[in-house]
Amino acid sequence: MTPPSCWICGSAADSGEHMVKASDFRAIFPGVDQRNPVFRHSREKRNLPIKGANAEALKFRPSLCQHCNNTRTQPHDRAWEILSAALQSQNVRAGAELPIARAFGSRAHESMLNVHLYFLKLLGCHAVEHGVPLPIRSFAVAISSGVPHPHVELSFVAIPSNATKKDVFVGDIQAINRGKITVAAVWFYILGSVGVHVAYWEPGNPRLHRHRGWNPGDVGLSIKLR
Repeated sequence: MTPPSCWICGSAADSGEHMVKASDFRAIFPGVDQRNPVFRHSREKRNLPIKGANAEALKFRPSLCQHCNNTRTQPHDRAWEILSAALQSQNVRAGAELPIARAFGSRAHESMLNVHLYFLKLLGCHAVEHGVPLPIRSFAVAISSGVPHPHVELSFVAIPSNATKKDVFVGDIQAINRGKITVAAVWFYILGSVGVHVAYWEPGNPRLHRHRGWNPGDVGLSIKLR
């Protein structure tokens, strides 16, 4: 059997990306270990014990090569790790400004591009995992070239707090398909009090969200939580 290929570069796919970034998992569930698991719920199975951030159940099946997952996209992973930590350290509320300058200083533009590319990678892995006909070749070009994808936007959302419960949620891609092509799609990544709404639309088709999200090609870096 021919092994699957990395959807970014075409090499043998021998690496599975984390559905939930390990640092995000540890931030929300700091005490999880072999004796104190948390439980994952999915369509396939409920109450699956998770005993650490690197559990196989928290990873996509291999669809990337080691180089693309661990070297090429490392700056993207690191940028989101920094921004995620900054968000978790503040009182998150709708209308609040994202702490971009505080988190990244003079490298804010470059770092926020990397955040965009991080979620582009997750969206591509999710599409491959579940057979969603998104244009992942164009995702791969953007990641390899270090440029924003012009038709993928992020929105950052304040999630109502629950003092008794903290959750991590990785949603399914909600897609509108025309024939064998996805013309619009949305996907949610929720980390405690912060949600990231990832939206794609094909040129010439209506967007699925009423208000525009953020893209690195936009002027300025003023981004508010919704």
